[in-house]
Amino acid sequence: MAGRIRSPRLAGWLLIAAATTFATWHARADEVARIGVKRVGKGYEVSACASTTAGAELAWQVLTDFDHLSDFVPDLRSSRVISAPGEPLRVEQQGIWHALFFRHRIEVVFAIELDPPRALTFRAVDGNLRPMWGHLRLTARPDCRIEYRTRSTPDFWIPPLIGPALIRGQVRDQLDGVLGEIRRRQQILATSTRHLPAD
Repeated sequence: MAGRIRSPRLAGWLLIAAATTFATWHARADEVARIGVKRVGKGYEVSACASTTAGAELAWQVLTDFDHLSDFVPDLRSSRVISAPGEPLRVEQQGIWHALFFRHRIEVVFAIELDPPRALTFRAVDGNLRPMWGHLRLTARPDCRIEYRTRSTPDFWIPPLIGPALIRGQVRDQLDGVLGEIRRRQQILATSTRHLPAD
């Protein structure tokens, strides 16, 4: 799961970098459990896992709400579907990568393949995060587990010593934004259900 990414923190997942080994500990409900970042050549791999008490259907709706991702994903300035109905899915995103005194504009177009409501794969077909590819998977167990993995090579400089830590924090912020939106919609559904008229 292209628009303006203020910073490669999601998104998700449609964001900068990709996968590695990380600590394994059990997540509480609605929590980012683990994030790993490592250098791979001139790029980065990121792997992350989060969980939510919401069902996979609701999590899927939030994660694939491409035209509104910038409403709740930190540092994502715009996100919109640019493909016509019936065409292969293309999403454009734009944003800003910022770290310390460095700021870089990010522009990327993703080709996305959906396997609802359990998985999506994406790859950059235009912009300044190429090559980039990744996938996102949802697993119900009974809480919904969100697994995100991506690899990218940005065409701008990232401080090598602190780059992984910066990316890790930004990915966490973006996943927290996604989980917050899932919780918000879950609460709306719960409230509307309580107020349904009795038969």
